[in-house]
Amino acid sequence: MRRICLSNWNRKVGAALVAASFSTVAHGHEPPLPFCMLSTHRAVSAPEVAQTWPLVVRNAFRESGAAHPTLSISLLITVEQGDSPSCVAVYLVEDLVRSSDGVITGRIVPTNRDYSVFFNEKTVVEPRMIVDWRYAEDINGPRYGDFLARSITDKTQLEASGLSANPVPPHWK
Repeated sequence: MRRICLSNWNRKVGAALVAASFSTVAHGHEPPLPFCMLSTHRAVSAPEVAQTWPLVVRNAFRESGAAHPTLSISLLITVEQGDSPSCVAVYLVEDLVRSSDGVITGRIVPTNRDYSVFFNEKTVVEPRMIVDWRYAEDINGPRYGDFLARSITDKTQLEASGLSANPVPPHWK
């Protein structure tokens, strides 16, 4: 099972990458740190994601530990391929499960560019590496979270784009 950014070096790079992503995007610059390849991904405000994640954990996981099937996250993951230098990229993670000791794991959804690297590989989720999360109470209902989409969607178009007006379900406590 792949563990993300667990060494001190990886933690520092990951934390710096997140911080740089949020600050440079706010100022209209691309992150200068080692993303694996040029990324069109734009990070959103870290405080929004960080503040709402505990609500997700409290409300979107069942007693069995399995997450609601519509919950997914975007996560910074260290990529190591052959002789290439390590780099960090944003990946979609689904099939989330929380163990009895609170550790959350999920399955990395591979992309075409690196299908063989992350073929159904599981990863441990470190909350500070979460870039975004998405959730819908039912498959046809409005999406919550999805802060990236919210940051580029006009507020008057939220409902038309499938996003709820509020990023967190109103009954979550």
